[in-house]
Amino acid sequence: MGQGGRQIASPVRVSVERGGGLAGMTLRVTLAEGDLKPEEAQHLRRLANALEPIAAAPVAQSPGGDRFTYDIVVTAGADTWQASGAEGTLPPGWRALVSFVTAHGQRQRPSPA
Repeated sequence: MGQGGRQIASPVRVSVERGGGLAGMTLRVTLAEGDLKPEEAQHLRRLANALEPIAAAPVAQSPGGDRFTYDIVVTAGADTWQASGAEGTLPPGWRALVSFVTAHGQRQRPSPA
């Protein structure tokens, strides 16, 4: 990923799937670098470039019921990274990316989980 000052390839595309929650609905949002204004595309690239690796071990669930879970796929050129985690367990860089994508991306019709 973007660790160590390495720059990621273009184009960047991010998919976020959020499941769970009180209603149990699944939300899917995708965002491609080419769909953004230049300054927003640069911000997406910075967020993707700054992602920290997530351990492959299972992520512990946050306390409390009806929490959201996230499945995130980042594609940059020929490289792909994936992360999954429960609400509150994703590292800060991944949370910032999820927030940006859900605010700027194209939402697909929610479906029951």
